[in-house]
Amino acid sequence: MEKMPTVGYITAIKTQKRKNRRSIFIDEIFSFGVDAEIVHKYKLTEGQFLDAQLIEKIVLKEEYRKACNRVFNFIAYCPRSLKEVKNYLSEFNYPPIIIARVIEKCVHLGYLDDKELVLLVARAKLRRKPQGAAALHCILQKKGFEYSDIKAALGTVYSEKEESAYALQALESKFKAPGSMAPEKLKTRAVAFLQRRGFCWDSIREAIGKSALIDYQSDHD
Repeated sequence: MEKMPTVGYITAIKTQKRKNRRSIFIDEIFSFGVDAEIVHKYKLTEGQFLDAQLIEKIVLKEEYRKACNRVFNFIAYCPRSLKEVKNYLSEFNYPPIIIARVIEKCVHLGYLDDKELVLLVARAKLRRKPQGAAALHCILQKKGFEYSDIKAALGTVYSEKEESAYALQALESKFKAPGSMAPEKLKTRAVAFLQRRGFCWDSIREAIGKSALIDYQSDHD
């Protein structure tokens, strides 16, 4: 946020190219731009003296309005976590008080709900790419979700479909046509692949045990 304008008398209030915007001139010099609603809210008129306290209120109100609009557009493009919104606003150097108020408004309007979003993200990630709890936990952590929310989400998604079932799905998608690969070599590659996908050993062992692909290779060796 830029430094506060200097105090003085309003000598002109001019409409900008965007009809809802106004330019405020103090002592014949352009001072700052605001939304028309703010002009109305604070009853700004030519000849009015703006002291430091009133200027600060006006500027913070304008910054809050801009920050809200930025975040609404940011969220409309793609659901965001609370941390992502905080980081986004920080890029514009908004003061902490503005960021806190915008976050509060978004939560109040239901635009930010990490407990619900982390579950949606977890399900979406698993639909696109079957993976283990360890890998999914890292992804959700990087998005800024709280540990307790991540733990709850993982508990839900892997109760809806067991991790070993995702492991089997990933395995059979990866090794659709192993050709004449030796069973032990295929098994070694399968284990390494599932480990990279973040599956625990119990899930890997169960998936390999259920895999018709590896059984077929063993039977026809």
